[in-house]
Amino acid sequence: MATGSVFAQQDSRNYSFQDSVRLVLENTKSNEAMAVGAAFQTAWSRLGPDQQLIIRRQSQLMKKKGYKLRPYMVNYFGALASAVTIENATPSQLNDYLSVSEKVLANENLNQANIFFQTSKDFFEYHALNALKGFTLKVSNDEYRFDYLIPQVDTLQTYTEPDTSYYNQPSWQQPIYQPELSGAVIKFSRLTLNFITPYDSAFLNNTSGVFSLRDKLFVGEGGRFDWTPAGLSSDSVFYDLTKYNFKTTQPVLLAQQGKLTYRGKLRSSIPGVFEFRSINHKSKQTASFPRFRSYEANINIIGLSSDKLKYTGGFGLQGKYINSNSVEGFPATLEVSDASNKKFKAIAM
Repeated sequence: MATGSVFAQQDSRNYSFQDSVRLVLENTKSNEAMAVGAAFQTAWSRLGPDQQLIIRRQSQLMKKKGYKLRPYMVNYFGALASAVTIENATPSQLNDYLSVSEKVLANENLNQANIFFQTSKDFFEYHALNALKGFTLKVSNDEYRFDYLIPQVDTLQTYTEPDTSYYNQPSWQQPIYQPELSGAVIKFSRLTLNFITPYDSAFLNNTSGVFSLRDKLFVGEGGRFDWTPAGLSSDSVFYDLTKYNFKTTQPVLLAQQGKLTYRGKLRSSIPGVFEFRSINHKSKQTASFPRFRSYEANINIIGLSSDKLKYTGGFGLQGKYINSNSVEGFPATLEVSDASNKKFKAIAM
């Protein structure tokens, strides 16, 4: 059977559109294509008449533009099948997705469109922003919608009194400039991200953001990352993020602005730099991530301040272990006074 019959409403033997798709994919003898064909046939009856019409039209357009059956059409139909049969996407979410598909087909080349369909398929199938062997970035507790972003055109603006007050602010209070995303995206009003590797299952809870399906980039704001990967209590040690972004293809998360809370060690939350990387380690006790470095080197640490004891330095964490690291890089000092008020000073380089 010719691949062109995929795009016809019926072929010479009066196959329905969904049956035609299934039969053509079966004829590839590819296990993946055959599974997609069967799933798409099942999903078809759960689509509304308007959605079915859009899918027929998009299929015809893809044929006209020279999209091959594999991998392009397999990913296209696979994404739709997974959206309906696995993700159980709402009619509104499906409408948004089909609208974005229309814009992708109109504005992007074949390879870019295929990345969109493949990434969408993975999202619908695994509810994850990455689903490759060795690293899954699972999404939960989320609300989302698909959208297509158009790059903003820079315009010249004249300011009579520009605001330069932030120039004198500390680096952790400077504005954070996020990457500008364009093309097909998923907008999350809320979500929790679970970084799953052979070594870790770590969570960024209660965040929000926008995921680029083409660039595999997540641009986020807010959320909390705790130190359970290193065996510490989630209620006692955690970092609250502000704005951040990261590539979803690697289990790596960096944040330049945010605050660490360590109950029982710090009197208040302190600003600093956060880093998480999932690397090989045998147990939580030997984990060297997450990591933290305070911006300032004048941290008030509980237990290291009294009439006879004075600590001056930063506060850092490498896994569960505390150190004196700070972004400023100044050495930490510990001054001890004895009964005769004689002082001894130790310096950590």
